[in-house]
Amino acid sequence: MNKISETIKELRKKNDMSQDQLAETMMVSRQAISNWERGEAAPDIENLSMLSKVFGVSVDELIHGVKPQFVDKTAELKEKHFGLRVRAILVLLVSVLTFVLSPIILISFSHVFGNKTIIVFFGAIALGIVLIFVSGLMFNRYKSLIGIESDVNQMIF
Repeated sequence: MNKISETIKELRKKNDMSQDQLAETMMVSRQAISNWERGEAAPDIENLSMLSKVFGVSVDELIHGVKPQFVDKTAELKEKHFGLRVRAILVLLVSVLTFVLSPIILISFSHVFGNKTIIVFFGAIALGIVLIFVSGLMFNRYKSLIGIESDVNQMIF
């Protein structure tokens, strides 16, 4: 006897149904139900779909006899996304602070660095530009992960 036939028989008995009752519900003959349960025939895709509705199980469970196990990674993904988003915001804040502080560096440290103050100023500006670019990449990564998570949820549910 194959797994589908065992599962159909088990679910029918579990639901206190006779072969006649199931046949009537399914709009097939009692012989069809009997053949399915003995493994002499298998229900077609339409009948599998109907059986899954009648018994309240997935078609996968009918075929394999076990309920599919999904590992819920939602919390782990949310935590990962949150961490990435926070890091991207921090990098963006550091870049903005770099732009805000660079004129202060130019004015305040001109006596310390002398002629090299302008190099430090442009170095700070370049650092700010690089940090903005990096934060943009991080935000794009965050957005792509959120898109992947919603695609995964749509596939599972």
